Amino acid sequence: MDQEATFIIVSIGKFGIVEVHKAYENLEDGSFIIQNTWKIEQLESIESFTNDATAYSVADASEAQSDRYLTVTLDECYNWIAHSRIEKNHFTAKFYAQYKVFTGGRTIALLGFRPRELIFLRL
Repeated sequence: MDQEATFIIVSIGKFGIVEVHKAYENLEDGSFIIQNTWKIEQLESIESFTNDATAYSVADASEAQSDRYLTVTLDECYNWIAHSRIEKNHFTAKFYAQYKVFTGGRTIALLGFRPRELIFLRL
């Protein structure tokens, strides 16, 4: 199998059960292979490394790339790199909103986001 891309997938089931999946894309046929699944209530935080590219052990991480880094904490920390800063912020806003709706208004920690990003996220 070719190199797979890793995705975060948020699914809402028929009875309102929301799950978060860590999945890989199979480049041969475009299908997704789910590796881990969590209930949305297990989400603890979303952390942005907007100003700290050194937080990742990526040898060629530049400051421009750091705008795309995110850590999602479920049972442990999972690092992702979005395609763009806008995609990262859009994902964070939607993920946060779904969490709030499906946990009865609970909130999670949003760490490392610039004040202007939080305004963009409308939080």
